[in-house]
Amino acid sequence: MAPRDPWLARWLPLIGRRAAGLPVFELGCGGGRDSEVLAKAGHQVVGVDLSAKAIANARGRVPSATFHCQDIRAPFPVERAGVVIASLSLHYFPWPETETLAERTRQLLVPSGVLLCRLNSTNDHHFGASGHPPAAGARSASRKG
Repeated sequence: MAPRDPWLARWLPLIGRRAAGLPVFELGCGGGRDSEVLAKAGHQVVGVDLSAKAIANARGRVPSATFHCQDIRAPFPVERAGVVIASLSLHYFPWPETETLAERTRQLLVPSGVLLCRLNSTNDHHFGASGHPPAAGARSASRKG
């Protein structure tokens, strides 16, 4: 079965070149969809996520990977990485915390390392944006008719 969101496939050649024999570190790994793609491509994966349920799902989905249930702002469980994946996980924090995470990630990466990062718009109501006014043309749930 193909992944529901195949965004990572196009980056696998770059990941293979930059991993440098180190684990691919995944910030906000969720239930392990991307971890599974990485592991199937032959990479050692270390992932972190705040959700215990997501970590349990990831462990079941990718038993060869190592997962840690923790806030991504906590100390990282790896000392070095050739690749860091942050898919839809860095845009939930106030800007100063995001800058700190970016700097910590830069320090984690080897000199030829790469950060692959996807971010949501605060207007992207289809992919997790919440607490914002409804999208233009959207009906309020309280309206009738």
